[in-house]
Amino acid sequence: MINSIALAGLPLVLLCGCATGNRVLVPRVYELAETHNMQVYANEDWQQGPYRVQEGDFIRITAEGRWSTVGGNWDATGSAFWTAVVWLVPPLQVFHFVKPMPFAPFCCLVALFDNGDRVAVGREYSVGNESGRYSGPVYFMINDTELADNRGALNVQLQVFRKSVTPGDSAGAGVKSPTTGIAQRRAVVIGISDYQHRGKWNLTNLGYAARDAQAFAGYLKSPSGGRFDKVDVLMDGEATTRNVKAALREGLRGVQQEDFVVIFWAGHGSPDPHDERELYLVTHDTDPEHMASTAYAMREFKTDVERLKAQRVLVIADTCHSGGISDPSVALRGPAENRIVDGFRGLKGIGVGAQAQRACLRMVFTACEQGEKSRESADLGGGHGVFTWFLLQSLSGDADDPKQGGNGDGKVTLGEVIEATRDRVKRWTGNQQHPDTAGSFERSIVMGSVTQ
Repeated sequence: MINSIALAGLPLVLLCGCATGNRVLVPRVYELAETHNMQVYANEDWQQGPYRVQEGDFIRITAEGRWSTVGGNWDATGSAFWTAVVWLVPPLQVFHFVKPMPFAPFCCLVALFDNGDRVAVGREYSVGNESGRYSGPVYFMINDTELADNRGALNVQLQVFRKSVTPGDSAGAGVKSPTTGIAQRRAVVIGISDYQHRGKWNLTNLGYAARDAQAFAGYLKSPSGGRFDKVDVLMDGEATTRNVKAALREGLRGVQQEDFVVIFWAGHGSPDPHDERELYLVTHDTDPEHMASTAYAMREFKTDVERLKAQRVLVIADTCHSGGISDPSVALRGPAENRIVDGFRGLKGIGVGAQAQRACLRMVFTACEQGEKSRESADLGGGHGVFTWFLLQSLSGDADDPKQGGNGDGKVTLGEVIEATRDRVKRWTGNQQHPDTAGSFERSIVMGSVTQ
């Protein structure tokens, strides 16, 4: 970093930074939607942040920690404390600080936005994006002349605040909402109770998967559910492997980055009895003896979801039912050996992925944890899956009830739905079924409204 001479035994404090780059209070109408964390390494050039800024966002960046060079430590503001051995720069550099970017203090944390704006972050920087001035990732680096001999990193947190998403905000025929960034809401809803090859290799029909799909689709089309722009529904005989693939590959082909996509699946999921490493979604016409050629492979499903241009994709899966497919020559496998839940978790952008994928807001909400059974009962609304029934109850307003952990504001957010559904399913099943999530999403996004 510095070509200099050494003077021993003389402590020196250099204060050359600013504590705050641009601190602006978050407007009251905004709520915290997402939090992203990263480390900015002192010995690297521009490093891409974990989030792509969108129109309507309010961004707050904070930084803490220290990085070091020979003899001293520096914080995010560019302030340094040197101990024991002090390395002094030549006088020209001491007083003028030759900087890569003269707008910011020497050794301060700086940020670069996609439109070319460069700012000094310091310990905190806040900015609103109502006008859509920024529409891409934020890059960070240390404002130093040389980086090779630097060590350590700063801990940087990027918080995203948004106005609450209300149902119908995006119903403007593809016109992007200025506050949510959502243009259209699209859904593919699949429910299979009737299986063409039932009885073969222990494949059984389900009681209420098709009813679950019908009820969920009805909610999405309702005023309470935000009147989704397009909802494709496939039930029983319609839900063949060919039709399911077409719904995802062709029906969702036109979605754009700003769209919100929901995929709902109620039905069987199973490993291939011939090769348990291969996981499948079991469609109406799946032949259990020939899974590879007749079922919908989980790896294909992953690829189809990954190819969607939409940044926001929510997958709701009620697949881990008991009575899975198995070779009749061996004992029926227990649910702990059905790894279909892990198959959903493997979607790109869900779970731990490459940094380039972190901007994708994708989540899977499954009916149960790995090794558990997803139950259904005739006692729930005339017959429903336990998970889907309480999901629908939560969406219809129960999740907003303060007694269920909601805030009673008349808006049903995804976060409220997840927590209320988990709690009620767990209690109803006597702690034997635990809905689970993987991935990241805007828990403040409003999934519905409470009808009076």
